[in-house]
This record gives sequence, structure tokens and C-alpha cells, in this order.
Amino acid sequence: MGTYNYEDEGKDFGETVRIDIINEKVRKSEELNPSPEPKDTQDENDDNDGNTEYSSQGSYDGGNEPLGNSIVRLSIIGGVVVFVFIFAVVFLSQSDLIGGVKAENTETNNNDISQGVAQDEGQYAIILNADSNRTVSFYNIKDKTHLSLTVDNATILTDSKGGSINYSELKIGDVVVVSERDDTGNADKIRIPDDVWHKENITGVKVDTSAGTVEYSDVIYTYGDDTFFVEDGNSVYPGDISETDTVTLIGKNNALFVARLEKSHGHLVFKNLDKIENAVIKVDGEVAEIDKANSMLEIVEGGHKIVVSGTNIEDYAININIISNDTTVVDLNETNSIKKTNTGVIKLNVNQSDYTVILDGVPYLQSTTEIIAEKGKHKIEIVKPGYEKTGVDVEVKDKAAEVNIKLKELKVSEEKTEVSEGNVSVYSTPGWAKVYIDGEYIGIAPVMKKLSYGEHYIKAELEGYDEFRTHIIVNSPDKAITAKFE
Repeated sequence: MGTYNYEDEGKDFGETVRIDIINEKVRKSEELNPSPEPKDTQDENDDNDGNTEYSSQGSYDGGNEPLGNSIVRLSIIGGVVVFVFIFAVVFLSQSDLIGGVKAENTETNNNDISQGVAQDEGQYAIILNADSNRTVSFYNIKDKTHLSLTVDNATILTDSKGGSINYSELKIGDVVVVSERDDTGNADKIRIPDDVWHKENITGVKVDTSAGTVEYSDVIYTYGDDTFFVEDGNSVYPGDISETDTVTLIGKNNALFVARLEKSHGHLVFKNLDKIENAVIKVDGEVAEIDKANSMLEIVEGGHKIVVSGTNIEDYAININIISNDTTVVDLNETNSIKKTNTGVIKLNVNQSDYTVILDGVPYLQSTTEIIAEKGKHKIEIVKPGYEKTGVDVEVKDKAAEVNIKLKELKVSEEKTEVSEGNVSVYSTPGWAKVYIDGEYIGIAPVMKKLSYGEHYIKAELEGYDEFRTHIIVNSPDKAITAKFE
């Protein structure tokens, strides 16, 4: 808006007049010269070529509009412009597009994975137990309740792609969608959902108990009290999981629901390692980084092939079985008596995958197709859940021995035995309490134990709280109790 000056008789601009003086002159002008009735001034405006002159009285010649009114009008217009600008900035800051660049979508830790699933499709649940009587115990993720259903011949079992699966393929810790058949206690459908991710048999998992996070391959997942950390059906403390361990993670988005410890770790100690020049240690064909201060190696449980080489010894190869949370000692003084010519190769051809090889009663590598063993006679057994154990005798000579093994699927008996035991699940708030049943230490909550029907006594301990004690009557396939610490 410009500065308004009154013109003198010479048509030259005079001094600038204060706005309050202008307003006073406008008021007097309106009293002396009231505004005429509105008339059509379109032609006059056209003659002015769009330019409007101001009179010496401070009003528009085109319509005698007071200057004060124009100031108010311009103020209102300016306020509207400012409001629109602020609204636009706020709206754009809340949208996915700012400056034409899509904002990164940050997923929230939503532990209710049943959202968006039709009610008639069933409930999302975690398998707590699947016994030989084909009774499956579930933990309902949404309702946080327990349910036991029997799997019969009419139950439909499918994987995430809709293909049929066997009962033996249901694992403790699996997340499934389950539905009951007309309140009969029998499962109608059990399927592996396709919107839940699985990271199976992985290593390099990092657990941060202070932050409540699990990291794998530079991706961080959150966990809470409802997350199941299990090994062979028993709860484990998250902090006990090592990067060496073999783990299966199950969850949705960045929320972790199950961490199943497939193989825990033990320790391998080498005596007299300092006597080996330029020692190199390989575990299952991979060079291992050993803690030279104590000659110790952290290694996952199960069977492994260890090869120690050096410039002053023949390669020393040995098959060992690592036990979880145990220490195995290898004395390298024995290397001088071991020669390469004392070993041979056994090649395996098995009609199934994901099997376990047992050599002379000791677990060997998972799903291996080649065994290195000392010359002589050996017993090989192949084991896989849901299939008959198959064994064969083989003799290792100079030439590689080849063995063909065909696994046969187990036939499921339709006979049902009388139920006299039930699964008891113990939880704690806060989590990770130590649980004792009938005086025996069971594990870290949440934990499940199969107990005989009758009365049992439960104790839970959590550092910083008074111990929790109660008793429970087991008279059904599933019972659950929560130890609350306050």
C-alpha cells in the first residue's frame, strides 16, 4: 500500500500527513458530501484505462470510497493470504510429499498381527506344544489367551502358499492362523500366514536386552513380554543368545513374536595350540577366529568337522560333538600320530532334505552329503522328524564309499490315549522371572511344562521383588498362570 499525500495548488506533492489527520478529514468529507446512490460506472472505469486517481480529499474518484475502508479491506485480504500460507505449510508438513520427495515410512511396533484378518479365517496364534496325540496348544496373540485343539483327519493343514503340510511339520514357536470346527475341540484349519515373515536357521543375531531389540543383517526388531524366546519348548533368557547361535525369527513388520533357538553354543578349547607353527583352524571348512588368549572357540552345538593345520604338523582332522553350554577340549599333542592317509570319504545320497546325520552315535553335520571318517567300519543313521530313522553300516577304505538312503514317512496312529497330563504355562509381569514347579527349576518366564493331573506348587523369583508363590490344580490339557510382581 502506497503513502498518501495531499496535493497543493501547484499540483506538487507537499509534506506527508499523519494517518490520524487523514482519517479526520475523511470523516468531515463524508459529512459534507454524502455518497450518491450506486450507479453503473463500468463505462467510466473503462475510460480510465484501469487507472484510478485520488482526489485531494483522500477518496477514490471512481466511487468516492473512503480511504479508511480501503485500508480495512486490504488488511482483511492480507490476513486471508497469511492464513492460507500457514495452512498450506502445515498441511504439506503432515503429508507424505514435502518438496516433491516422499517421506520415509516408519513402521510402528504393532504386536496385534491379527488386524485386517477376517473373523471367519481364524485367530493368529503361536504353537506352544504339539504332542504325539495330535493335540496342539496355542497362545492367541490378540486375546492373550490359551487354546488346545485336536488335529484329526478332517483338519486342513497348509503352508503360506496354500500347499498341504504334515502334522509333523508344525513346530513349537510357529505363528499360525487357527480355527475351531463348530466348538468340537477339533481344529478345522491350521495355516501358516503369508503376511508373517520367517528368518530361519540364521546366525549373527544380536540381542540388546536394555533396549528390548534384536538386530539381524542391520535391521532392528523390537520385542516385549509377549515375545517367545524358546529352545526345545522351554523359555530362554534373551541375553543368553549369542551371535554364534542358530536362530529362527518370526514376526511382522518390525515386531518380533518368536525367537526360536535352533542350536545353542558351546566352547571348544585347544590344548598345546602354542606348539603348532602358523596354526590355522577350520570349522566345517571355514577358517575360524580363535581367542588366542585362552585358545578357545565359541561354536554352535552339534556335530562339526575340525581341521587343524600348521607348518610343523600333518593336517589334524577330527569330528566332534559340541554340547550346549558345555566345553570340549582337544589336545593337539595327538596331531603327530594322525596322518592324512588314515581317513576316507563317505558320500551320502538321501531322498529328503533337512535331515540330521549321526555317525557312530555322534551327531554330524546337518544335511551333509559327505562325511570324512577314519578308515574302518562305521554306523551311519539319518534322522528327520516325521520319518522313520534309517541306519546303515559302511566301511571306509581308500576309495570313497557311496551310500543311498531312502527315508520313509511315519504312519500316524488314529488311536487316542487317555489324557492324564496337561501343559502348564507360567508368565510373569514384569517378564523374565525364574520359575520353579514342585521345587524344581523350570526356566525363565514365559515357560511351559507338561505336568501330571493333580495339585502342583509354583514359585517365581525376580530380582528386586518378593518371591511369588501359589498352587495350581491341573485337570485339563492346558493351564496358564501369571506371576505378578508389584
